[in-house]
Amino acid sequence: MEVECCLVARATNHEVINVSSPNTPGLRKLQGRKQLKDLVKKVQGARDEMQWGEEGPPPLLVKIAPDLSKEDLEDIAAVSLALRLDGLIISNTTISRPDSVRQNPVAEESGGLSGKPLFNLSTNMLKEMYVLTRDWMPAL
Repeated sequence: MEVECCLVARATNHEVINVSSPNTPGLRKLQGRKQLKDLVKKVQGARDEMQWGEEGPPPLLVKIAPDLSKEDLEDIAAVSLALRLDGLIISNTTISRPDSVRQNPVAEESGGLSGKPLFNLSTNMLKEMYVLTRDWMPAL
């Protein structure tokens, strides 16, 4: 796996490793403990080689999916704390289809669902990650 940090990173106020898009085949597999740890280490290594100036590098965040098990969340929290990520973005769109949208003709379309049907799922996940990271890690 190749990782490149672009020069544009110097002009950003944060960088995001998005391992949660439901529309990118295989991407969500990078949320596993080993895969995520390896990816974050590579990105951190690439960032360490850059010259940042007085402010240092922008915060590094990881964006995760809402369709994760408790074990997945525990793994992500452990990696995030061990590698001292600056925060987590909770969450991307969901591949689940709550009862409230199943009657909609487009409910069976592929891709992620966002908006009100995702609110409870993402809010519960935010609470869970708050506990798992022991209130140490900002979660957006």
